[in-house]
Amino acid sequence: MFNRLSSRLRNSGAHGHSNKKKIDSRPASSPPAARNGNRPSSPANWDDTESLDSYSAFHAESLFPLDSSGEQAVDPLASTNDQFLGSLSFNSSSDDNDQASKRSWPTSSSVPEEEINVGPAVLPEYVEAEEQFLDDYEDYFENLSLDNVRKEQYSNLDLQRVVHLDYANNPLFSSYQVEEHTQFLLEEAPCSASILPSGSRLRNRIVGLQNRILGMLNASKDDYPTLVLTAGVSASFRLFAEIYPLDRSSQILVCQDTHESIRHLVSAAARSGTRVSVAGLRSTDLAAPRGEIQRLLNKMASRLVIGQGGGVVVIPAQSGLTGTRYGVDWIKQTHAKGWHALLDVSIALPAAGVVDVAIERPEFVVGSLHHALGYPPGVGFLAIRRDVEALVMKKLKSRTSPAFVEAAGVHIACEDGGMVINGLTLAAVATGLDHLESIGMDRIGKRVECLAAWLHANLKRINHVGENSRPMIKVYGSKERERGSMVVFNLVDSTGNLFPPHIVRSLAEKQNIKLGTCGFANHPLVAPISQRSSSAHPLATFRAVTISLGAVSNFQDAYRFVQFLLRFRDEEYMSVEAMGFIDESAFKQR
Repeated sequence: MFNRLSSRLRNSGAHGHSNKKKIDSRPASSPPAARNGNRPSSPANWDDTESLDSYSAFHAESLFPLDSSGEQAVDPLASTNDQFLGSLSFNSSSDDNDQASKRSWPTSSSVPEEEINVGPAVLPEYVEAEEQFLDDYEDYFENLSLDNVRKEQYSNLDLQRVVHLDYANNPLFSSYQVEEHTQFLLEEAPCSASILPSGSRLRNRIVGLQNRILGMLNASKDDYPTLVLTAGVSASFRLFAEIYPLDRSSQILVCQDTHESIRHLVSAAARSGTRVSVAGLRSTDLAAPRGEIQRLLNKMASRLVIGQGGGVVVIPAQSGLTGTRYGVDWIKQTHAKGWHALLDVSIALPAAGVVDVAIERPEFVVGSLHHALGYPPGVGFLAIRRDVEALVMKKLKSRTSPAFVEAAGVHIACEDGGMVINGLTLAAVATGLDHLESIGMDRIGKRVECLAAWLHANLKRINHVGENSRPMIKVYGSKERERGSMVVFNLVDSTGNLFPPHIVRSLAEKQNIKLGTCGFANHPLVAPISQRSSSAHPLATFRAVTISLGAVSNFQDAYRFVQFLLRFRDEEYMSVEAMGFIDESAFKQR
């Protein structure tokens, strides 16, 4: 078995130069070569310079046997157990600057070899499971060389035994990005982003920045001539709310699983008298029914003047709650009824693969470069299509810089009389794009899709121990073809009750497994829905655990996570370990 796997890996190009032709077909703009031995090597060489050890890289010892001693590992996000017991809302940590201040690397925890008894095994041994996974998911197998990027540029993940499955809230960045930008800061003199002399290093770094950012969306400057950089996705929504014409004749339709930053648009609508309608989710699987969107569009379209604006539908490219991808036909329905479309791609990049704006053609696109690139923090964007510029340009000019650096082709949002982003931050954005382009968003999307499918299938197979065993995992989301980069679930005990998601997350932290949680407790769309429909009210108290995959997620992460979940098949673990954690947290709160 091992020999077969090694042979497959060698043939895949995971070893050295064997797949060089396929690997070298990357964008022409590659990062600059390292200038000294202490700098990271260029991403353009990651696939070629260092071969992946097909066996030792996945040796059983690297699975980090689960800690059954109850010892608490160091928390990499510098959070406390008390915080886990507080009120949680989905993407509650999505403010870019807050995330950057919380991120730090953990030290490895105690990992004794002893494992608890979880009844009949539902997972094969790791090597066998991996070989079967590579047989079943050819797209992942063909992109094994991305493991070299993880090994070289995200080495702390493996060295410190971290399973990071919270990319939606805490995206990671490579050592190349940080070290390259740090070197640039040391060598470049302070300067204003609005005054860049011809031939300056900074100007050269940000040449064509607009086209490169739009390239992540398969969009062009011809279609989206106006691109505004903001202080994050929240700032992007706030800017849109300030420039879009809202009044008593306007209408807004929002999907319930839109990013919580929608609160800025909802608040602005309330102040202007604009009607806000919310398309709710099915309580069974948290999917947005297509019929509900169509019904609301039909109901409200008669009040709009076709082609004149006055109505906007806010659609997430990927659900902020379940990771479900919204199809092109959602925007087509919007345009057919005379509405404008605002597409939110904030958590869809890069893990969901390429978001094809050229096909969907929304009038507005908001997103987060922080989530797409990992670094720098606090950078979002708003793209505006050419044929609606006249609708917003007058207000936009008073809230942004001029299209300052002609080579960059971007505006920058202004707050309190100054630009929110300086030129040196733009250099970090350029470096992040170098890194992302060298990997390839399409390759990331294929790997993530395979891992998400494997997780869905295996989570649904886990049952409680016993003759009358019942499913232990409730997985939410839509059909397989609509899955994105997230898996959302709840643990169900043997009596059918949901296990508290924040405790699942905290117990995972003890094993250096980083998960997220989601819910509607503080979401700005709860009140409008609860007031209109009693059937939607249960979602106001909904909580779940989230797995969000990213650029360097691998099968080892997925396997280790399922291995952790199997502990909950042991009733003693649920009753003793988990309840002990609750008691400890309650004691700390006194």
